[in-house]
Amino acid sequence: MNTAEPSNWPPIISFAHAPWLVRVRDVLMTFGAWALLLYLLRDPVKVFVDYILPPIFELSQHHPVHVMALWTHLQTFVYLSLAVMLWLGIWSIVHRHRLRLVARMTPPTPLALEKHAASFGLEEETIERWRKSKIAIVEFDATNRIARISPSPSTTHERTSPES
Repeated sequence: MNTAEPSNWPPIISFAHAPWLVRVRDVLMTFGAWALLLYLLRDPVKVFVDYILPPIFELSQHHPVHVMALWTHLQTFVYLSLAVMLWLGIWSIVHRHRLRLVARMTPPTPLALEKHAASFGLEEETIERWRKSKIAIVEFDATNRIARISPSPSTTHERTSPES
């Protein structure tokens, strides 16, 4: 019996709490997908409509689909799809323990500013100033230590180096 609490990941965003632009995008994409599906299936839909219109259960305008001709075109795709589905099913059964562990993992705690500054051999104020930059160019010396950090060319801040 599993006594662990269920994971809060991935976060569930309900449709009502999504931004309006996301909702409009989702609705348009859904309608577009259905329209594309109907377009691609237009011939079978025409045959089905002809089949249910009077005289009912008889094809009066359209010819039936040649199933064997269709199968010769689709059999490679169907066999490959079945092989991939079978492989994915077996892989998920073999790796189910690892997949369950990943879902329960908690992210590491954020690194404290003091430890972060100490790992680079810098002052906390310098790290804090660098964190406020949206974009920074970091240059390293031969020993793989930070030699200089400068803001991106689009910003107007002064150059900052670890020595200052």
